[in-house]
Amino acid sequence: MQKNKYLYGLTFNLVVVLSIILAACSGLPVAAAPATSVAAQVQAPIPAPTSVPIPGVMPTNSPTEQPTQATVTLQTANNVKLGSYLTDQTGHSLYVFTQDSHGASNCYASCATFWSPLTGTAAAGSGVTASRIGSFMRKDGTSQVTYNGYPLYKFGQDNDPSDMYGQGLQKFWFVISPAGKLIKTAVTKPADAVQVVSAASTAMSLALDMAHSSKYGNFLTDQNGHTLYLFVQDIAGTSNCSGSCAAAWPPVVGPVSAGKGVNASLIGSVQRQDGSLQVTYNGHLLYEFVQDSKVGMLSGEGAQKAFYLVSPSGNAIKGAVVVHTTHTVTIQPTPLPAPRTMPQPMPMPHMPVPMGGSHY
Repeated sequence: MQKNKYLYGLTFNLVVVLSIILAACSGLPVAAAPATSVAAQVQAPIPAPTSVPIPGVMPTNSPTEQPTQATVTLQTANNVKLGSYLTDQTGHSLYVFTQDSHGASNCYASCATFWSPLTGTAAAGSGVTASRIGSFMRKDGTSQVTYNGYPLYKFGQDNDPSDMYGQGLQKFWFVISPAGKLIKTAVTKPADAVQVVSAASTAMSLALDMAHSSKYGNFLTDQNGHTLYLFVQDIAGTSNCSGSCAAAWPPVVGPVSAGKGVNASLIGSVQRQDGSLQVTYNGHLLYEFVQDSKVGMLSGEGAQKAFYLVSPSGNAIKGAVVVHTTHTVTIQPTPLPAPRTMPQPMPMPHMPVPMGGSHY
């Protein structure tokens, strides 16, 4: 009997505990725990929530200030002989280089030191047609202004707005009208312009010159003595040397004149695919060789059996030296094979001739 009372009490307690648990899970009210002291009710401070960046959303920073290009204004001026022509906002004459291709410049290096490309963003002033204004990207990343497709330049020797020392210089440089046409009328230059223009012409011009070798005779160079070559795989005035070939064999480009011993009538030019004008001599396109690091070097002669020195008469000088990428070899003539001994024919047996003469 005592045992049954013990089991009954244990069962009753389990039922009570389970009831409390079920009530808590089901949301039923549960008797509150006894109140604690005030000190126990003080809670630790809750730290402020940290901001978590939202994926895909970039933080908003203050915009970086971008460099601005200078704005130039194309204006017009008038000359008694030339009529109306373009200037910049300071009144300085603007020129066109006839050796440029449409929308591309062929004036770099020493040329650009005398003829400053007009760069920046251009606006149309009075008398200028805004729709004719354009621009293109030069090799140095600057934006050069064009008018009617012609790249525009200022001449470094035009100190005053009234100066026009560059007009007709080298027969390549001319001012341009508001209608977009070249003005080729000559103007009278002051006496002090003679030396200025002469110095500028010399610095800008590429001259074909002549050098001499005891092995190869006379051959073409530039005015600095660097050897010039022709490429036998060029066909009908078209260059077949581009990409990595042109990197090793830079085309000779730009305005050119004839030095001593060079036939000026054989000088010409053709337009390459990139728009630059490559110099020709007797119809052959001319190149330099990057491995000719010093004046007088001829390391490109016979390279790949395709590049050769150029004679003053405009022909290829095909010497005996072939240059490879690392060393130079001299071609030796290939010896002819020894003549083969031909077998002698077998002697025919002697046939007796019948008596009485020949028998038919």
